[in-house]
Amino acid sequence: MYKMFVKRLFDFSVALIGSLVALPIVLIAGLIIYMQDWQSPFFTQIRPGNKEHLFRLVKLCTMNNRKDA
Repeated sequence: MYKMFVKRLFDFSVALIGSLVALPIVLIAGLIIYMQDWQSPFFTQIRPGNKEHLFRLVKLCTMNNRKDA
């Protein structure tokens, strides 16, 4: 019973609270990246996951495309 209900409820609650805490930080970082480079602040990539099921990974684009002279 613990694994089916209590652990799932605990995991979901912690993930929800963590997501709500991290959301403003990610949005502010994305806005700063967009203002500096004028490009999409997010980078997406298709990766294999559990049992080779493909999923889309979304990351902040922290590197820029500028080149030195």
